[in-house]
Amino acid sequence: MAIVFEALLCLLLVLAGLTPVCSIPQADLLAKRAARTCTYQGPPASKRWYSVEDSDENTDLKQEGKSFAWPVKCSGPPSPVQPVRYCFKDKRSKDNLKDILDSAISRWGPAMQEHVSALSIDLDAHDPEIYCDNDRVSDDALVISDETKEGAENDDWNWYECNTQSTTGYDYSSDARGRHTLEFCHFKPDDREGTRKWAIRGMMHELGHVIGLQHEHQRPDRGQYLWYQPKNLDDYEDAKERADIDEYCLWEDDVPIEQRMKEVTQIETFAQKYFPQALDFITATHRDGERWESYTHSTEFDYESIMLYPSNTNTIGNKFVIWRKSGGAVWQGGYEDPTFSRVSKGDIARVCQLYPSGTEEGREAQDPAAWGGAEVPLVVRMAGGFETVIYAPNMTMVGSGR
Repeated sequence: MAIVFEALLCLLLVLAGLTPVCSIPQADLLAKRAARTCTYQGPPASKRWYSVEDSDENTDLKQEGKSFAWPVKCSGPPSPVQPVRYCFKDKRSKDNLKDILDSAISRWGPAMQEHVSALSIDLDAHDPEIYCDNDRVSDDALVISDETKEGAENDDWNWYECNTQSTTGYDYSSDARGRHTLEFCHFKPDDREGTRKWAIRGMMHELGHVIGLQHEHQRPDRGQYLWYQPKNLDDYEDAKERADIDEYCLWEDDVPIEQRMKEVTQIETFAQKYFPQALDFITATHRDGERWESYTHSTEFDYESIMLYPSNTNTIGNKFVIWRKSGGAVWQGGYEDPTFSRVSKGDIARVCQLYPSGTEEGREAQDPAAWGGAEVPLVVRMAGGFETVIYAPNMTMVGSGR
C-alpha cells in the first residue's frame, strides 16, 4: 500500500509540473501512461488472447497479398521457362549491387540447371543500364534498389538499422508497376570488400523470397525443431519498456508485464507496435492474413536452408535467439562463415516443385520422399487475357532468410 501511495503522490507531482522527491520506476511508468491519448477498447481480459488471433472477420485483408511462383513465359519445347525478371532502380543501385547480385544468382545455380527446373533469374530488358523507370522495362519486373547511405559515418545505420526486405513470389492480385521489390541494405558502401561475403549471403536469402520461399524458422511447426528465446534479442529490454508504457493501449493497465511480453514476442499484432525485431521470428500460426495461412511446408525441417536466420541474429553478446532442439546452432545456408553458404537440397527441391521442368531430372530433384510432393498447379488468367500455370509458394518449407 505504501508503494502504491508513493507512486500516486509522484504521479500527482509530475502532472502538476513539479519535480517529485522520489523517482521510482513505477512513478515514471504511471506518468507516461497518464500522458497517453488512447483508452483501452479491447474485449475483457479473458478474451484478450483470442481476439488478436481471430482473422475470420478480416475478409478483405485476407484477400490481399496473395502470391505464387512467377508465371511461365515459354512452355517449351524443349522445356518451360519461368523467369524472375528484374531491373535496377537507378545507377547507384546498379553500381553497388550488380556484382553482389550476380554472385548470389550464381549460388542459386544448382536450382536453375537446365532440365532440373524452369526457373531463371534474368534482366528484364537485357541491359543493366536500362533502369526500372524506362518504358522498355515490364510493369511486373522486380525492382532492385540500394537503400544504404554513402559515407563511413552511416556504417552503423547501413548495417544495423536500414531494413532489407523483399516481396514474396509473384503478385497476381495487382497490375501495378513496381509491385515486386527487393530493397537491399546489408553491406557498407565504404567497406565493400569487408562486407561483401555477408552481402552475397543476404542477397541469396532475398532472392529466395522473390522466388516464393519464406522463412524456415517461421513454419507453424517450428517448435518441434527449434528453441526460441526472444530475451536474447538486443531490443528486448526497450520493447519491454514500450509494452509497459503501452502507448497504443493494447492492454488494460492491470495486465502484468510478463503476459504482455509473452504476447509481444509471439503475436504479430503486438510485435508490430512494440517489438518489430521479433516479427521475423514469430511463427505463421501467429501471423495475420490468408497469405500466411496459405503457405505450405516440407515434410522435413531444413536445418541447412538459405531461408533460415542464423542463431545469433540481432543478439546480445552473440547469444542465440533460435537453435536446434537436438543441440547446436543453425546458420543461413548451412555455414557460420558466409563464404561457404549455399542453397540446400531442400531449397532446390522446393524450387523444382514451384518451377517444374517436366523432366525426369526435375522430378528426381523434387525428392518427394524427403520433402513431400508438389502441389496441384493452378491456372489463372493474367491481365491481357492469357492464361498461365502457377504453383503456390512454400512457407519456408524448404528455405529461408530475412
